[in-house]
Amino acid sequence: MRMGLSAKNSRIFVSYLFMALGTIIFLFPLVWLVSTSLMSPSENPFSVPPHLIPHPVTLSNYVETFKNYNFGRYMWNSFLIAMISVGLNIVVTLITAYPLARMKFRGRRIVMGLIVATLVLPSQGTLVPSYLLTLHLHLLNTYWGVIVPSIFSAFSVFLLYQSFNTISHELDEAARIDGAGDFRIFIQVLTPLVVPTLAALAIMGFLGSWDNFLWPLIVLSNSNLYTAPLGLDYFFGTFGASWSVAAAASVLVAAPVVIVFLVLQRWFVNGVAGAFKG
Repeated sequence: MRMGLSAKNSRIFVSYLFMALGTIIFLFPLVWLVSTSLMSPSENPFSVPPHLIPHPVTLSNYVETFKNYNFGRYMWNSFLIAMISVGLNIVVTLITAYPLARMKFRGRRIVMGLIVATLVLPSQGTLVPSYLLTLHLHLLNTYWGVIVPSIFSAFSVFLLYQSFNTISHELDEAARIDGAGDFRIFIQVLTPLVVPTLAALAIMGFLGSWDNFLWPLIVLSNSNLYTAPLGLDYFFGTFGASWSVAAAASVLVAAPVVIVFLVLQRWFVNGVAGAFKG
């Protein structure tokens, strides 16, 4: 009995040891980046062994990114585009997924099948038609040129479709007996039940929009409209700033993504799991 417990404890210890080592390996680049961003320009971030505690700690690198490199503008552009994209995506996804999941009409399975089939297409395969559409709509070098292609997401429709399908149809019937129409059932009865999934879609939409680099690179040439990732690339390609300032700029771009995920990860997990329950 004791030997069995000892072997079990040993396995648990080894498992925790490997998890601790994996955590250190994955977190080290982030820790190094933050540490470098707090160093003075005279310190060497590439010293061996690594010097992870700056002496002295300074915030001057962050001040410089905002004062001299227009990073406040880039961050605002990314935030504005992400919020509008997420809001419109939620609305479009709701009005697309609800009738496909809850209403009966000829061809709805075919429509849903075509939407799911687009998930097979790589995003790069739609760049040319998306660019031509943006060009003919005169949306190049505008916020809307970045926002419009992200309004509709086949994955969002599929996830919300699955979430609506987990809800019993008896709720619809009970609401109709009480005199509710389709619109009232949609807004007041069913939509509140899929809020966790909507929260997960909002989180994924925000992260995807914030990290988006390729599409803004294609449609934007005015540096005043650059998003944060595009501004970071512009920063590295144009200015001869020190590594400490470059690290500060990188932390500013990464921070919103890390914060949103850490704060809202419970909503993300519950929302995705709820879409496939039952």
